[in-house]
Amino acid sequence: MKKIILLGGVLVLSPFINASTEIEDKQNAFNMVKQYSGLVSCMSSFEKNPENGRPTTIKDVTTVNYDKNNNEYVFFVLWVGDMGCLGGSGTISSFVTEVARHGGDWKPYTIQTDFAFGQNVDINYGYIESIKKINANKFEVISWDHADSKYGGVDGGSNFPANKFKYTVEREGYSGWRVTHQTLLEQRK
Repeated sequence: MKKIILLGGVLVLSPFINASTEIEDKQNAFNMVKQYSGLVSCMSSFEKNPENGRPTTIKDVTTVNYDKNNNEYVFFVLWVGDMGCLGGSGTISSFVTEVARHGGDWKPYTIQTDFAFGQNVDINYGYIESIKKINANKFEVISWDHADSKYGGVDGGSNFPANKFKYTVEREGYSGWRVTHQTLLEQRK
């Protein structure tokens, strides 16, 4: 009788024993993108002495959505690397890689995109320094961009854009991301 009760208890509790926490899933997202970066790039910020001088850490993994009720888990990972290992001047870029799992626990986490805010958003991904979550549909992004007629400035060559901005990026529901506010923080003259 004791064996039946023990077996019943194990079966009832087993889903909770295997349940991961947000911190564990965040670490898994970090490890996934670290391994992925080694497959698709070189000179990445996951290396011990990265080319950009700033290694990617767990602090660069942002939880976008962690909803156990609806089985929706989304993380953005900011990292830098030379995609395709081209090795030329200006080939190192920043990426915001989306790692997600939608649906049942049997589904694995997968890499969705290296441009989590979309490729049509008006931000120069190449020079993103940081992302900060305001809420699941609103982020603050710090990035550099080249001189233009609106903001001016003087580029220091193709690898050294003139203007540093703080962007507010928002989306409504599952529509695409868009820049809703842009503030000039710093300018090379």
